[in-house]
Amino acid sequence: MARVFISYRKIFFRAFMALIALNFVASCDLLSEDSDDVASENIFIQAELTGKGNSLTYIKVNLFKKGRLGQPLELVSGDKLTVSYLGKSIVLKEDDQIVEIDYKGIIDNHGQGGLYTLIFARHDGSKITSTVTMPEPYTIYSPSENTVFNENDNVSVTWSAAVSGKEISFHGHLSCKTYEDDLSSEWDNENETWSTADDGQYSLPLNKLISNLRFEVALEDEHFDYTTPCLLDFDMSRTNQGDLLNQYVSGSSLTATQYRQVKKLSVWLFVK
Repeated sequence: MARVFISYRKIFFRAFMALIALNFVASCDLLSEDSDDVASENIFIQAELTGKGNSLTYIKVNLFKKGRLGQPLELVSGDKLTVSYLGKSIVLKEDDQIVEIDYKGIIDNHGQGGLYTLIFARHDGSKITSTVTMPEPYTIYSPSENTVFNENDNVSVTWSAAVSGKEISFHGHLSCKTYEDDLSSEWDNENETWSTADDGQYSLPLNKLISNLRFEVALEDEHFDYTTPCLLDFDMSRTNQGDLLNQYVSGSSLTATQYRQVKKLSVWLFVK
């Protein structure tokens, strides 16, 4: 009887999460509005510039009416977004999504950080100019892909430290194969995010990821498959906030992030 209870609970949980997602989509007005109908002070902007360790910076901008859950805006009548860096400018192009409209572009960064300028040119001739400084690039020295760990091992991460001495964020993802009493199997996942000093060395709290996943697996009355190693990956983000000069709706954001990722790490769990 307990086995049936657990199965129904899992079904209920997944249905509940699907309902939350449906409610979120329903709360967003999927009908876009033309940008020339909305005054600049009523526009919410979410702009992200990302460097991934190559010679390119990836840009994505979303515009909404009055707030993040407002109507997505479609640029019309000469409204346009441009990004400039080291004397070169690009016009962002529309990428129409189901829920929102993205404006995207890619610009050469020459393997450097530095100042980027985002200009929102309006149909009436006005311009909103914002700036953000891309953090200095960095290299992850260890661990390298395909490194194998045991669950009690210290996962020491080393990278080229920031001159500025700010914080850097980590996101860890652990995935382990599990099975139920009827021997049906699946992969259970655990995600955690941490921040630490950007000083070039950090011990990834693998034990926390594992202990949290052990708790969740036990709660669902499942069992680990100890014949298969868990999969571990993590990413790092060095981020600066841009200056929007209060020209958009409160809560708007402009960020520049140096993003790096290490994948395909393996972790063997001990039988318990």
